[in-house]
Amino acid sequence: MTSSVSLKNQLSKAFCTKCGTSLDSAKFVPISEMPLITIAHAVCSNCRAENMVTITSIGLGVLPLESDLMSSEVRKYINVPAVSLEEVLQVHKKLKKESVCNLMHKKEKSSVKKQKA
Repeated sequence: MTSSVSLKNQLSKAFCTKCGTSLDSAKFVPISEMPLITIAHAVCSNCRAENMVTITSIGLGVLPLESDLMSSEVRKYINVPAVSLEEVLQVHKKLKKESVCNLMHKKEKSSVKKQKA
């Protein structure tokens, strides 16, 4: 999309969502680069907060977003298909019948049985 100098220049206009420090010296990892936009992960050099940053090619849109995800996690899930409405409804129906704790406990037990087999 743009040169690293241009990206650093744009990052100097973005500020950490947690402490307000400029992200120009942040650890910067591009996640997705398209012709007009770069989505990146930036770790604040001051407070180590994880930030997602969207930078447009014309430099008007630097948008930091606080995140608890590391860049490797974002890369892992960025191309995963969206959850369908049907999947959401299935989970909702299950949660009406049982608590999250019970459902997780059942899944844990079935995983242990599979490992023993």
